[in-house]
Amino acid sequence: MHIALDEAIALFESWRATATMLKVFAPDAGKSRELQGTVSSVKGPLIEIAEGENKLEVNLADAEFNGDRRAAPNARHGAYLVCEYRNGDRWSFYSPLPAKQEAVPNPDRRTPGYTPFPLNTKKPGE
Repeated sequence: MHIALDEAIALFESWRATATMLKVFAPDAGKSRELQGTVSSVKGPLIEIAEGENKLEVNLADAEFNGDRRAAPNARHGAYLVCEYRNGDRWSFYSPLPAKQEAVPNPDRRTPGYTPFPLNTKKPGE
């Protein structure tokens, strides 16, 4: 989905605020280099990605964006953003899928057939 610069910046801000570990594909001499890092700063269209001790700066000015805050069905990633530049460079950012919550039975609910503990079938004195 095509998005505007302000939406792309807002997505980076949310990833920075939650310290989301991103999978990043960065241009490198005509190839794509994969790394993992977090957004360490957002200053207008200047985004800084920290990969351990290394810092990468991405200038979003003059880029076109495709992305979505939601994971596509059957995707291996959550929110994503692709930045394409007129010179052919392409940066891609992918967040992990959100964790699925396990359903835990609520002992306060009276579900037929559900007992939170084994019943003591012995009578007193037996």
